[in-house]
Amino acid sequence: MFLKQKMISFLWLSLAFCGHAAGTEIIRSPSGSIQVHCNLKIETGREGSRSRFTFNIFYKGNLVLQDSPTGLSFRDLPSLEGDFRIYHLESRSGQDIFRLPFGNTDTVRCAWNETVFYLQERYPPFRVMEMHFRVSEEGVAFRYRVPDQAGLSEVELTGEETAFQLAEGLLYALPLESFTTTYEANYWTGRPREMQPSTLLGLPLLMRTPHAWLLFTEAGLKNYGGMYLRKDPKNMSRLLSEIAPRRQDAGISARLKTPFVTPWRVILVQERPVPAASPFILSLNDKPAYPDTDWIKPGKCVWPEWSGHWAEGEPFSGKMNTDTYLYYLQFAADHGLEYLLIDAGWYGDPESGLEDITTPNSGLDLSRILQQGKESGVGIFLWLNLECVENQMEKAFPIYRSWGVAGVRIGRINRDDQETVRFLHRVLEAAGKHRLMVVFDGAYKPTGIRRTYPHLLTRTAVLGQPWNRGSVRCDPEHALMVPFIRMAAGPVDFGPGCFRTVQENYFDPHAVPPLAMGTRMHQLAMYVIFESPLQMCVDHPAAYSGQPGIELLQALPTVWDETRFIDGEPGDFIITARRKGSEWFVAAMTDWTPRTLSVPLSFLQEGAYRSEMHTDSPNARFEPRRIRRYSLRVTRNDTLDLLLGPGGGAVVHLILESADF
Repeated sequence: MFLKQKMISFLWLSLAFCGHAAGTEIIRSPSGSIQVHCNLKIETGREGSRSRFTFNIFYKGNLVLQDSPTGLSFRDLPSLEGDFRIYHLESRSGQDIFRLPFGNTDTVRCAWNETVFYLQERYPPFRVMEMHFRVSEEGVAFRYRVPDQAGLSEVELTGEETAFQLAEGLLYALPLESFTTTYEANYWTGRPREMQPSTLLGLPLLMRTPHAWLLFTEAGLKNYGGMYLRKDPKNMSRLLSEIAPRRQDAGISARLKTPFVTPWRVILVQERPVPAASPFILSLNDKPAYPDTDWIKPGKCVWPEWSGHWAEGEPFSGKMNTDTYLYYLQFAADHGLEYLLIDAGWYGDPESGLEDITTPNSGLDLSRILQQGKESGVGIFLWLNLECVENQMEKAFPIYRSWGVAGVRIGRINRDDQETVRFLHRVLEAAGKHRLMVVFDGAYKPTGIRRTYPHLLTRTAVLGQPWNRGSVRCDPEHALMVPFIRMAAGPVDFGPGCFRTVQENYFDPHAVPPLAMGTRMHQLAMYVIFESPLQMCVDHPAAYSGQPGIELLQALPTVWDETRFIDGEPGDFIITARRKGSEWFVAAMTDWTPRTLSVPLSFLQEGAYRSEMHTDSPNARFEPRRIRRYSLRVTRNDTLDLLLGPGGGAVVHLILESADF
């Protein structure tokens, strides 16, 4: 990595206090398209004037975020937020290049410029704090660092004074009821002034301004509570940060010992929204804790619980029993699907945190299922209640490894306070030690820690397909918000693959087994659009067997070597191309509006390709489960036109037949 150090003399720095505009330090992205202007802004109030550290963000010369203040607040101590002087600056440039074993690309590259501002209070007790700003071609990140110092060896953080002063624009926000949340909500779209000040907003938050798209989130969340936003009741264009309160003391957000750093506060700044997990967010996390990743195997996972353990045409009753799971396991083995999830109910009461998670219920012969899975090449994931994991992890994880369990799906998380965040890092360390892959269910948003723990394959933190059971909230419009907002933070366990699809006016949220809205191709396109190294197959075996599309489902990868975003708008439509080896998969999805989408193939290498087309029926409004299949011969000079019905989709498989060198 190339690093450049730049020292600024104290004499020059003293100019920072000569006026409002003096002393502005500019940090640029490597190309210069993104600039952050940091300074000490003089604020005047009833108690006089004070200097406060603020920043502005410019994109291609246009102001997109203005005069946004910073600071930390504590219990029983004055806040670290104002009357600072800058006594030192350090700047450096670097580039992070690292392999991403399981994601939307095989190698992550992120060049950046960084400046550290060393701040000291101008009046007693002269406490010090650092502001670290890093700027890449994707956006801006900053975090606080508080060194060890007299009077600040141990602190109780009550919150941050971080705020974002918005320009005019349109918000795509996730309203939540409280800090106890699974992030499973629909998105709200509107102007900042239209939002109620009391509304708690989960991250990521997307905003369209006249000059750029902004996405607010965080990275490197470890020993700290998750960040949320709420509109300032005194300023209709300002969003205030709120940190999730601790479980044991709701009056504070974190207990910390100095020196400490906060998570990175991230603002992605782009010409258009990019529906892919951000490399910048990954680069802001620690290096892998486990260099050996050969034991981590992505794939697709059969999920009996979504359909209610439906066992159509079988001589046994479909439920949490041995026969049902052997039936689903055999289906997975016959169709080359790598995993089977044994969900809540395989031990004791899944709602209780006191059950023994090493003793299966009497109606489930887990050892037989595990043995059959081993012989058939199908790995087993076990669902666990988080509270049980807290009580029994050190005992249970070695036992699971001895049984041959492939991984665990940990549910009932529902929080991102400091204690929960810290414990989930312990879970990942213990799971890695015992070679167990992990899925977080009912969890908070990703913050890039899969770079550190690549065996964390995916997580929910989204209103996904399970909401088709009992509600109409998971429709195509909502599904088309997810890639542009939630997925920017990391992999998303949306739960695709329902083959029993219907159009909007035929959807029954109480159908047994469940249905999904839109077309079958809409569901299949999700496997390409939604990034997740572990993808669920939610429907039951009879819904898949012998049906059009099952061969495509089997062929679709779950990890990729390269990703290209072709076109799209949040909530409307999307086109994404992903490469695995020499083969490309192009997928498209639309809302309830039928569309013909054009896909230029200029991303292909020179040569001839066979294009295996899978699109909606021309009569998709009345035949949502029908798939139109045909083949074309194409090159990188061609453009494909994809016909999508209401709530429709398409997948194109491009296979290189002859290369031109």
